[in-house]
Amino acid sequence: MTMINDYLNNINKALTTIKQEEAEKLQAAADIIQTTIKAGGVIHSFGSGHSSLVAADTINRTGCPVPINQIIDKTDDMAERLNGYGATLLRHYEEQYGLQENDCLIVVSNSGRNPLPIEIAMGGRARGLKTIAICNVKQATSLPSRHESGKNLSQVADLVLDTHLPIGEASLALPNSGLAVAPISTFAGMLIMQSILLLALQGLDAEGAAIPIFVTDNGAIEDADERNAASRRRYQGRLRRFGV
Repeated sequence: MTMINDYLNNINKALTTIKQEEAEKLQAAADIIQTTIKAGGVIHSFGSGHSSLVAADTINRTGCPVPINQIIDKTDDMAERLNGYGATLLRHYEEQYGLQENDCLIVVSNSGRNPLPIEIAMGGRARGLKTIAICNVKQATSLPSRHESGKNLSQVADLVLDTHLPIGEASLALPNSGLAVAPISTFAGMLIMQSILLLALQGLDAEGAAIPIFVTDNGAIEDADERNAASRRRYQGRLRRFGV
């Protein structure tokens, strides 16, 4: 059980570091999201590789904003390193759901060096969307970019939230082989994502503004399905149908 304790300690250390070091940027990202929601815009999110878990965790989720739509790579990351694919993916996504100037974009990639997330971020900014990146800045800047521009994700976003993780993101070494195990980037990414959404919703609440969130349909709210459906109708045509 010692390694589990070490793993938990590493997770706690990573999350505490984010809270301490990224406080101002977390609020700045929340302000962008709050402005988007107030303007009736949509928060577009994209996660590359395992970082897609961070983006998916917010979709149709109880307590999360309704107007979040995930950009999904249906190649299952087989094209993650292919230059040009991200631009094509974003163009097709835009044709289906639209990208408007009152929207914002969140791109998650722990390594920050592969072409796909870099091109999604570049494309969002080129269309006038405030673009937020969640990545490991140390890793993104220590290793060469795989994008033809030579840039990494931290160089192509309006605001960068750093996970402050070790390069490679595995947090422990096995005692005999020395192999690196116990990754922690998903914990870090989800803390950042849920924190900026929470701060944005807190800001709306303080203003007395409308707060479009999903309510649980597995609790005591009898009309939860109707309320959630009504919330989604406000963004008709701009949100992916659940599970699609």
